[in-house]
Amino acid sequence: PTQEPQAGGGQLTVMEDVASALTYRLASAGSTNVTLARIKFHAASESINLNQLVLKLSNKNSISPADFIGNSVRLYKSDGVTQVGTAVFLGYSATSTITGFQIPQDGDVVMIVKGDLSNIGLAQPGTEGHLISVDYDGDDSSGTQGVGLNSGLTIHSSSYTSTQVAGVRIFKSVPTVADVTTNTTLAS
Repeated sequence: PTQEPQAGGGQLTVMEDVASALTYRLASAGSTNVTLARIKFHAASESINLNQLVLKLSNKNSISPADFIGNSVRLYKSDGVTQVGTAVFLGYSATSTITGFQIPQDGDVVMIVKGDLSNIGLAQPGTEGHLISVDYDGDDSSGTQGVGLNSGLTIHSSSYTSTQVAGVRIFKSVPTVADVTTNTTLAS
């Protein structure tokens, strides 16, 4: 069940940070601190302290919680350094407790989702070729919530559409190309 914003309280909306949207990428198994999503929050009418966020693993045919070390991802402020929560996936959904993440009145704040990728190989939990897409779960908007600073009310997300990040495809290894010449252009 979803709950509409209460009278006198603010409104919380959640969307993908399209201004800095992540493109489809490849990543090597065992990589750490891989940026998986950028989620933007907007607070209308009052500032909101976000205290809970619901995430989901999209592309259920091409992802497993075991593709992350500890079946979990970490949540950071927009600086990418200050951690505000951890989300542990039990199946394809995770609810995270958030601390220290404030959305200013009539303003936007971005949260960065990062994860450590599992190794791929004999007796390793990662799966070659999986497409990792971690999204805000708009189907469970009542689980994403915060507390209004002025009203003191619990404010649930009014965003009923999930984000759709491009995703990161994992492989046992990924080749890298580098310009090793002293010139500024590639040499043959």
